[in-house]
Amino acid sequence: MYHQKYLKDISTFLQQTEANSLNQLCDTSFQFKFIGDGVAKTLGIAHKHAIGKQLRDVSSPLESLTDNLAQLHLKLLASKQDATEYLVLLPCAAETKLIFNQVQKLYVNNEVSGIYIKSQLSNYFLFQDMLKRLPKNINPKKANIINLQTTCRANQVNLNDREALILFMIIIGKPDKQIAALVSQATLTTISTSGITQVVIRNLYPKFNVHSRTDLISKAHATGYLNIIPNLLMANLGLLSLL
Repeated sequence: MYHQKYLKDISTFLQQTEANSLNQLCDTSFQFKFIGDGVAKTLGIAHKHAIGKQLRDVSSPLESLTDNLAQLHLKLLASKQDATEYLVLLPCAAETKLIFNQVQKLYVNNEVSGIYIKSQLSNYFLFQDMLKRLPKNINPKKANIINLQTTCRANQVNLNDREALILFMIIIGKPDKQIAALVSQATLTTISTSGITQVVIRNLYPKFNVHSRTDLISKAHATGYLNIIPNLLMANLGLLSLL
């Protein structure tokens, strides 16, 4: 497939930055994926046994839900929407686990090349307030999938290539010195750390209607920017080794 090379490069990068989550990166035929170590261990999955396999082929508490999960993902790929969020309530040993899923279409060169699924595993009882607002027929002793919301790419902020790269680097926690070096190399122009600060304050803050980096990161996460690989990175895949 045309995008397979790109997906594999992206997966190497995401494995380094998202190792403590349960992650899948698939092309549009669900032929490629990976799982982060942290949650995989909690679910009793060996990372080496999951690489390159479909979820249904990995022995785990999620195995019985794979058909339903696949239908949700296929529905997203076929729709005009770009992201969806849903909960999975999962009996796991003596404790009910809650898995919060954020599923985002993955764009490469403005084409849908697949989906990126990021899941966070939390103790069920920490989400009591959230669960009170969910449908009353949810049974915490039985596996459930609860659809929460969908978002559209049209709701995202319009960023130029340099702004998108700087934002992405901020989201994944890189310091301004490293951001400046990578942006300079990607754009073939020199930008200093103070220049990065100016772009953040003068460009990104107003576009996201925020006044701090913490709020910027929070809003960028909410609109799915972590899962949109910046064009400047896709055009310079060698830069991934610098991250």
